[in-house]
Amino acid sequence: MKIRAGSLLVTGLAVLFLAAGSPAFGAAKAKGEKVDLNSASQSELEALPGVGAATARKIIENRPYSSVSGLSKAGVSEATIAKIRGLVKAGRTTMTSAEKKEEKAAVKQEKRETKREKTAEKAAIKSGEKVDVNSASQGELEALPGVGAATAKKIMANRPYSSLADLSRAGVSASTMDKIRDKVKVGRAPKAERAAERTTERTTSREPATATSTGAGKSEPSVAYQAPPSKGMVWVNLDTKVYHREGDRWYGRTVHGKYMSEADANRQGYRLSKEKDEPGRP
Repeated sequence: MKIRAGSLLVTGLAVLFLAAGSPAFGAAKAKGEKVDLNSASQSELEALPGVGAATARKIIENRPYSSVSGLSKAGVSEATIAKIRGLVKAGRTTMTSAEKKEEKAAVKQEKRETKREKTAEKAAIKSGEKVDVNSASQGELEALPGVGAATAKKIMANRPYSSLADLSRAGVSASTMDKIRDKVKVGRAPKAERAAERTTERTTSREPATATSTGAGKSEPSVAYQAPPSKGMVWVNLDTKVYHREGDRWYGRTVHGKYMSEADANRQGYRLSKEKDEPGRP
């Protein structure tokens, strides 16, 4: 047992001696000295918390860096960047003219984005003024709580709106709608959007189901009525992208259609039909 303990002690001291002599250990030990992302060796990078061999290679391959945040282009996670931010630096390096041009363009783009965000925030926080979902810019929409770039684009793509409840068809969640309810309004849509909506309504109101004429001049569905599997569901017309509530004469009676919840119909982009006449039940 004594011989074994002595062997382990010697082995441990040898490992410690070799580690102390390594560049990575020396660099980490140097008080106040940060690891330069643009010139550090593989072993120096691996000595950083959260950086393994694979990540170190990616960092080296994606040089040069103009800032620590630039590590994201090497696939370094935000969590790891946060761990090593105080331990590393992006030192000066020789760059080609193309790389310098790219860096300048990136800086300019970042400044433009920052300016746009500040402008949007100022516009959104004007005293007593609400953001109009029918005319607001993407920046103004993104300034709203819970609304990111993707949601802002969806809101703009699904205009015009006649009420805040219509935002559900743009994929805005109920929780986000609660956050922005007192910060937005539904203003009058621009003429071009109103004209497009009227054209869409005229087109989608022409149901493709085979119909028979009535004495009143209206057409009645000749497709056999399909009862809903449960109460409160809507019938969606797969051809016209319109959905019908119970009481609508096309409810359960178009050639290509199916039942689903109204929430699902809105989520999938279907529009509410304006028809209200109750069909005769078989």
